Amino acid sequence: MDEKRIYTLFLKYKAGRLSASEQEELKAWLDASADHREQFVSFLRLYKCGMQYRMLDRLDAESAWRRVARRYKRVPMWRCWLRWGVAAVLLGCCWLGYTYYYSSAEADAGLAELFPNHGTRQALFVSSDGQVWSQTDSVFTWLDPSELSVQPSEYQWHKYTSIPHGKRTNEVHVPRGGEYSLVLADGTKVWLNACSTLRFSYPFDSLRVVNLEGEAYFEVAHNVKPFEVHADGGVVRVLGTKFDVRAYAGQPFRVTLAEGSVQVKNGDRECLLRPDEQLTAVMDDYEVRETDAGLATAWTRGVFEFDNAPLGEIVCQLERWYDVDMSYASEGLEAIRFTGTILRKESLGYALEMIQKVSDVRFSKRGDGVLIERK
Repeated sequence: MDEKRIYTLFLKYKAGRLSASEQEELKAWLDASADHREQFVSFLRLYKCGMQYRMLDRLDAESAWRRVARRYKRVPMWRCWLRWGVAAVLLGCCWLGYTYYYSSAEADAGLAELFPNHGTRQALFVSSDGQVWSQTDSVFTWLDPSELSVQPSEYQWHKYTSIPHGKRTNEVHVPRGGEYSLVLADGTKVWLNACSTLRFSYPFDSLRVVNLEGEAYFEVAHNVKPFEVHADGGVVRVLGTKFDVRAYAGQPFRVTLAEGSVQVKNGDRECLLRPDEQLTAVMDDYEVRETDAGLATAWTRGVFEFDNAPLGEIVCQLERWYDVDMSYASEGLEAIRFTGTILRKESLGYALEMIQKVSDVRFSKRGDGVLIERK
């Protein structure tokens, strides 16, 4: 984009005349690099200074004084003081409004600068023979040449690794600030969220069993062998379906069904879920409620999607994805609710701006973390 076009978009932004397509154009340019965002912030500051100088240039003190002197001869003194008082009040209100608007704009820009954190695509693989390797690009695929249901043409863009003779244990670790997706040798697709670990052995026995810590979304390949996810004391059993399992330490165990059916066993209790139902369990107690499965699985599509969600839950997700620690300045802030959609590819600062603009909280930097305060 040439400089003339950039400047035109800047001016339209300040005048509030950007069209929808121009907003996307400016946003794409800002997202392209930190230098672009710094240039934009500099423009805002220069524009503010220019406005102030133009206001000063318009003041002709000598001619203004002559006009006042002429009026003074014709108007009673008390009326002069009244008019000057009203003018002073109006000028003060305008100045306060002007200062508030620009300080708010600079504060918003400051959040983007203060918190440039981004989540990334990354995982660490550990095999039973002691091999350890990291992966950051394509979907990783275990390919079993004897498994007829998996055709190489389906995964031509994915990385392959052959399964040796004998059972082999695999672990996939996704750290804080990361996410990853993989395809098991039976064709099952798995999306792993931040702070998650998946363990499984291959070849599978009479059951296809995986162990999960954290959160994962599964699209289970149809097979005569049942597929089980063991997580946080619960067992989710299916033949072929799509569902999300959240099993973070210290948080309720949760299963959300998007398609098909799943059987969930938690302690001595069993439950059969239907699409758009969600089971939430704490210890041996659980409840099932209707929900929009799209909310629970939105992270696999690159977005945070919140529907009247408490800030405490939102903060947990932001901490894991952006690898940041967040603290509260006072009690009760965790209960504040937020509804909205945030792109995961954006920076932490962008996410905080979105929440701050439509809620009763504000964010600031404290050490290497984020402090949450009430407005």
